[in-house]
Amino acid sequence: MGVNVIKLANKFAGILSSFTLLTVGSIVLIKAMSLDYDTVLYALKLALLGSIVAGFLGYSIGKIFETPHKKSEKFVKQNKNADLLIDDLLVNDLNTINDVD
Repeated sequence: MGVNVIKLANKFAGILSSFTLLTVGSIVLIKAMSLDYDTVLYALKLALLGSIVAGFLGYSIGKIFETPHKKSEKFVKQNKNADLLIDDLLVNDLNTINDVD
């Protein structure tokens, strides 16, 4: 039994396209102040184009939020200070170091 899960990208695309469709359609119809055939077709044309663009942008935003933002571990080389011999003392056996005066 599979569980149908709606991804975040699809949610953002649906919400933004629906909001744009309702907003653009209502603004065009309110500005025209009439409800005839030409006004409805003009509002439909603008609302559909706007909702497609908003849906694509919503899908892109959702994909950005879905991707994990883990920082990759990078190998950082530690620079050895030439003045200090503590690194050499820790690496080498202390018995093999000969002090020459």
